Amino acid sequence: MRLPDLLIAVRRVLRDPDIEDAELIDYANEVLAAAARRVFLPDLEAAAVVVVPAGAMAAPLPGDFQRELFSARNSDGHMLRVTGRGDIERLRRTPPSAGTIQVVAAAGEGTLLVWPPSQSDAAVFLGYFRRPHTLEQTAGEIAFAAATRTLSATDPVFRRLRPGDTFTTDSVANSGSFTVVSATETTCVVAEVVVDAAASLVNIAATAIEGIPFEQRRNLLVNGVLALAYETKEDARDSKPNCDRFRTLTETAMKDLKRAVNATGYRAPTAQPSTVQFRSLC
Repeated sequence: MRLPDLLIAVRRVLRDPDIEDAELIDYANEVLAAAARRVFLPDLEAAAVVVVPAGAMAAPLPGDFQRELFSARNSDGHMLRVTGRGDIERLRRTPPSAGTIQVVAAAGEGTLLVWPPSQSDAAVFLGYFRRPHTLEQTAGEIAFAAATRTLSATDPVFRRLRPGDTFTTDSVANSGSFTVVSATETTCVVAEVVVDAAASLVNIAATAIEGIPFEQRRNLLVNGVLALAYETKEDARDSKPNCDRFRTLTETAMKDLKRAVNATGYRAPTAQPSTVQFRSLC
């Protein structure tokens, strides 16, 4: 099942022309993200390098980070301690002089905290679980700029895309697959080389459903999208029978997904409980 198949399956049940495909795609991405937060999905294990500037006590996490920073090492291959934000905050009560990073923690989905600050720029190699790639199916007038590897549009065709997402285009001059470095609603910087091209109608497609085993996709995503659609559509004064029904089916599918992953023998790498020794590190 891919995104077009998902939309067709949802439409067979949800016969409401007032709910557009764009809204259903938003719901599909919500369900996919929720599944990745609930279940450790093997396909979403990721690794990236973050450079922490000299003297800094924080740096941005990789743009596709979602959860569970489970490993960190420095450029010499030495493992760093992965802990929680609270431990980092306690260590910082006695500000150290700059040295070598020994402890790291993720603060939300956006910030890597480190202690102590490094005397020089420091590369930290991270292991974590990333977000599933965003589902998208849209089109618009898009121009390509080679110098900055930027796609520009007059309509918000890039509004769903985030760093790390991949998509394809059918542009005559720039057909192929691209990886998002950064995006706003109307601009998208990509990692790949592009050639200059004037604005023309271009289809943007990211239709592959990531992380969820094939046999689990229909139960989880179709029911999940229907639950969100009926939550919007049904009036709470009359109760929400369809919403409640599909929410129950989605919850069952979430549990089935977890059982299916566990049945493969997969055990997610997770950070061990903090063993930070404050006296030895201060």
